[in-house]
Order: sequence, then C-alpha cells, then structure tokens
Amino acid sequence: MFTSLFARRFAWGQLLLWGALALLTRFTWLDVRPPEWIWIFSYMALGALFSSLLFVAYQPILRWHVAAQLAIALALSVVAGLAWRASFNALEYHVLESANNQFHFWGYFHNGKSAVTQLLLWSCGFWLWHYQKRTQLQSKQQEKLQQQARDAQLKLLQFQIDPHFLFNVLASVDTLLLKKDSNTARNMLNKLSSYLRHTLTLEPPLTQPLSKELMRCRHYLDIEKMRFADTLSIEWHVPESLPQVTLPTGILLPLLENAVKHGAAAQTSHSSIGMALETQPHSLIIKMSNPCASLSAAKNINNNKGTGMGLYNTKQRLQTFYGNSATLAYGQQGDLFIVTMTVPL
Repeated sequence: MFTSLFARRFAWGQLLLWGALALLTRFTWLDVRPPEWIWIFSYMALGALFSSLLFVAYQPILRWHVAAQLAIALALSVVAGLAWRASFNALEYHVLESANNQFHFWGYFHNGKSAVTQLLLWSCGFWLWHYQKRTQLQSKQQEKLQQQARDAQLKLLQFQIDPHFLFNVLASVDTLLLKKDSNTARNMLNKLSSYLRHTLTLEPPLTQPLSKELMRCRHYLDIEKMRFADTLSIEWHVPESLPQVTLPTGILLPLLENAVKHGAAAQTSHSSIGMALETQPHSLIIKMSNPCASLSAAKNINNNKGTGMGLYNTKQRLQTFYGNSATLAYGQQGDLFIVTMTVPL
C-alpha cells in the first residue's frame, strides 16, 4: 500500500506529465486546425488512467529479475497501449462523434502504434526511475553497513584501551604498596576512583571533544606523577582556547602510556613528559615527547615491543576513523622520542 505522500507525488507527476503533453499537442499540431480541447483532454486522461494501471501492475514485480521485469513491462505496455487507443477510438466515434470512418472491429485499434510507443516511453521512464532509486537505496545501505563495521572496529579497539589503562594504574598502586607508601597509594586509588566515575559508562561514546580527551590525559598523568613523585615533570603546552574538534575516545592514552613506560619509567634520573598542541588552518597537530636515552629504546618503541597495543593500535584507530586524512609520525630527535599526530579539523 502506497503512503499518502508517495501517492500525492505520483498524482502530481502524472498531472504535470500528461498536462504538458496536452499543451504540446494543442500548440505544436502540424495540421492547420488543431484538435479540440475536449479531444485532447479525453485522450490524455485515458493515457493517465492506463499509465496509472501500469504503475499498479509493476509494483508486484519490483523485486523480480531484470529480464522478467523487462519482458512483462514490454507485454503490458503493448496491451495497455492498444486498450488505451481502443477506448479512445470508441469514445471518439460513439460519444464525441468526431470520427468520419465507420469503425469495424480492427478499426478500434487505429493509431494503436502511437499509443503503444507512448506507454513504452512512459514505462522506460518508470523503470529508469526505479533502478536509480534502488541503486541509491543500496548505496545508502552499503554506507550504513560500512559505518556499522567501522563503529564495531572502533569500539573493539577502544575496549582494549580502557582495561589497559586500568591495569597500568593498578600496577602503579602495587609498586607503591611494595615501597610501603600507603598514603600515596590511597591517594592514587582515590584519583582512579574519581576518574572512572566520570569517564567510564556502559556504552562508551566512539568520540569525545578534544577538551574531554585532554582532561582524561591530564588525569592519567597526575596519577603517574604520584607514582614517580619528584622524578617526573609534565610540560603541558595546551592553549586555553581549544578548537571544536572531536577525537576517537581514548586515542591519546596509549601514546602517553608509551611515553611514561619508555621514558619516565626507563630513566634513572629526573625525566619530563611533554604534551603540545598546534592548530593549523585545516588540521590539528598533537605532539608528545619523552626522554629516550638510546637508539635501541627508540627501536623497541617503533617495533611495538612491550607496548601491547601502543602505536599500532593508535594507527589502526586513526586509519579506521579518518582514512588517509590523519597521520601518526614518530621517531627519535636527539635524546627525545617524539610522536606527532595530525588530524583534520
């Protein structure tokens, strides 16, 4: 059953089509005397009627094979065209009395070829419209499936990150307890409890504003700074005014975890973790740095040794979310290991 909106659109389309043909017939007639309006409107009204019947007849076969659709459309167009012409010829002869010839049986199909041709053209237009709409629908469904697959992959990667962060913090608490620093361990657990209360939900969002992502990172660094006490400092070069951009949830945490693990935790002296943001006309650049005393340590990070998900996971998430519009570059510069993430604004 057609919706009222679709029925109205079809009715208006029929009215415009056959009305336009009526005007063309009246004002482009090649003979000296054009046909009367009653003749034109009778002919066009029957054309609209039989084309509407074709529209109804085509509905049950919309999902059939294309060859069957074309064969049935051809046959029905021929039948409908002949019926249209026969009805009009009978009307013209018996009611309008404008025909001069005495109609025999086959005479009722006089000029049937033109009516069949017109309905064949109408049917071509209908099926072209149908195939275009079907292609658009399939394209939208394909995009929806691709989006669902992408969302599922992002969620899978995200669910890998949250437990990893939790395990790192618990390992820090365990280290503090081994050092018998119960006060610091208690404070760290309080911070962790507060952090989890504000960030973890039953259905974590796939994306979140940059401000919330940075707040998440700051919480993590504060917790780790408690672990390393005076041997770790944070260089936080983040402007107060942030661009209105969203990031995949937790995209920065693995990078900071690597910075702490391969930077601060690997150093015997004081170390510093850096976080800096730079906004360009069409992109946002996020840089993170940590001490890297030797080239072998940098190679371990590049090879993803000991990081679990680390850089590889982050690269996968960026590729899944942004395609080729985002990049992740990293390498050693002097005694620092620098990771640079570029995402579109």
